[in-house]
Amino acid sequence: MQLRRHCLSMGLLALLLAGAAMAGPPLDLAVPPQAVRDQLAQIRRDLDDGKTYVEIGSDQRHTVLAALQRIEGAYASADGTQLSEAAQVSVSDDQRAVNEILTKARDDSRLICRRQAKVGSNMLTSQCMTVAQRRRAEEGGQKGLDDLRSRTYSKEL
Repeated sequence: MQLRRHCLSMGLLALLLAGAAMAGPPLDLAVPPQAVRDQLAQIRRDLDDGKTYVEIGSDQRHTVLAALQRIEGAYASADGTQLSEAAQVSVSDDQRAVNEILTKARDDSRLICRRQAKVGSNMLTSQCMTVAQRRRAEEGGQKGLDDLRSRTYSKEL
């Protein structure tokens, strides 16, 4: 019974992750201007909530906020009319930059849990980390191993 419940919960988690991976880009400008303003406001709320885009660095956050401000300014100056060709190019470039940063941050913020046995034990425990946390842990472990090897090598000389 417990195994069936575990399999069901893992299946549900897989479906949720697949749905998140197939979600559209954070910013879609192929909608009416009011919908664009709503998207811009939502992205700002998501950046400020401390949960949605936690893996964004301060420089990337600054880049996104500056691009959002430029997009907002372009739509405000158009006053309901169509954007000029130059404004469309500029807005499109900003949209691409925002979507690249936010999509990468969303992917890096995914929580992945693995069932692992602790060293010296056969008992399985859940180890949950975001993709970015797992990558940093692997990089830190590799760096520690490299440091240990270099110290060992320098002692031999």
